[in-house]
Amino acid sequence: MKAVATAIAAMGGSRSCATAWPFTVEDIEITQDDVLVTRTPKAGMVVASEGAVVVGLETALTPELVAEGRARELVSHVQAKRKELDLDVTQRITLRLALAPEQAAELEPYRDYIAAETLATTIANDLADGGDEVDLNGYAARFAIEA
Repeated sequence: MKAVATAIAAMGGSRSCATAWPFTVEDIEITQDDVLVTRTPKAGMVVASEGAVVVGLETALTPELVAEGRARELVSHVQAKRKELDLDVTQRITLRLALAPEQAAELEPYRDYIAAETLATTIANDLADGGDEVDLNGYAARFAIEA
């Protein structure tokens, strides 16, 4: 049996199930029904399979994805506040933020996105006090809307 296990392990992913079966090791014929294939995903991957189709999804969060998530979270909070203030859907606003320098730097690449989604003509990180306190996926922040 060790010879069979060694032969199967040596196949790796190189042996095509459609064309390489059955095969013989030490006068023992091995068919597809004799082999159970299990898939173990790599760290940071989620894998699903159905039949011969396998899909892998990388779940690791890059700094860019985390920053984009925070930008989207800010937009969500601003949109909720716009609704609470009963602003017209086309009304332009000034968005004032209170962010730590590293937070502001992280969100800077998404400034145009934030402005477009919230209809902000100005976005300034100059909110001294007041405003709504929000959690941007782990960052505490404050914002205020001027209509």
